[in-house]
Amino acid sequence: MKLKPTIQLPVVLSKEIVSRNTISGIAINYFNIVLCQGGEAHLSINLVPIVEVKGTVVVFFPGDVIKVDKTSDDFQLTSLMCSADVWHEASAQAKQQHLLYLQQHFCINHPVATSIVEKTFHLLDIIVKELPMSHIREITILQLKSLLSSYVLYLKNHPSDIKIKDSRSVNLFNSFKYHLGKHYHNNRDVQFYADKMHVTTKTLSTVVKKNTGKSAKMAIDEYTVMQLKLTLRNSEQSIKEVAWQYNFSSLPFFCEYFRRHTGMTPQQWRKG
Repeated sequence: MKLKPTIQLPVVLSKEIVSRNTISGIAINYFNIVLCQGGEAHLSINLVPIVEVKGTVVVFFPGDVIKVDKTSDDFQLTSLMCSADVWHEASAQAKQQHLLYLQQHFCINHPVATSIVEKTFHLLDIIVKELPMSHIREITILQLKSLLSSYVLYLKNHPSDIKIKDSRSVNLFNSFKYHLGKHYHNNRDVQFYADKMHVTTKTLSTVVKKNTGKSAKMAIDEYTVMQLKLTLRNSEQSIKEVAWQYNFSSLPFFCEYFRRHTGMTPQQWRKG
């Protein structure tokens, strides 16, 4: 089963995540937990490059921007996908600091974390196969609540298992991601984001380069284009309306911007 931008069922257990969409990069509108079973994959989540090897757990949230750069021939995984509304209901009563902690530590490889996810997957697999569809949503939400609590409490109680990076660089990069996620619809200028963060463009460029390997401008454009892909694929807005929504000065300029970054026109992407 291929990964799709919209999950029709409350929960989907899948063995495949790599598709044309993720290889070319796209934002997602569902919640996803991926457990690597073997092989290796190189990808980026919200511009942050990561490597998945056996035992790695990666958590994706609705709105995340994903790009798969390459995978080995023997790459295998198990993926738990659920619709955004199921995730929001499951996390509604969670402590805000727990959700923030999970978003900051979305990728980890440790036997205990792996075991927690494996056992949840196993139980949900039984539920999906054996119980009527009418019960799956409620039980999935309960299991996600349990998984969230168990996983976050483990991470918080075992900080030595988490790779620590330079705190100033991480904090500045997290600030950049926050402002980019809030303003990508209307601004793609490096100076704008530097001003929002109260740093120079040189500092912003250094921080982004250190965390992503890309220039600040490249990161802004990549994030914007992947969000555009999701909007074009799932929205009923006209191409012109999408251009206005993203604050492009004209439709021709929007089409040229999209073609320059993807190799196709917005119309071609939407039809594909």
